[in-house]
Amino acid sequence: MPPKRLVSGGNDKILKLWEFRTGEVNPIEQRIGQHDDSIRDVSWKSSIGSQFDLIASCSEDKSCKVWKQDF
Repeated sequence: MPPKRLVSGGNDKILKLWEFRTGEVNPIEQRIGQHDDSIRDVSWKSSIGSQFDLIASCSEDKSCKVWKQDF
């Protein structure tokens, strides 16, 4: 069974991926990227048929960034 994953962004300006593996107590935290101001929105397009996911993040710095996440 593949791990469960969650992406988050917030006032710390950092976009993070959290991976929850079966049998593990604490999730694995991975830093994906950063903005110059608070992250307001995130969206995730899963890798159906490809080798990577796309994650978009929008910030109070008036930017929207798209990140490629390999798995």
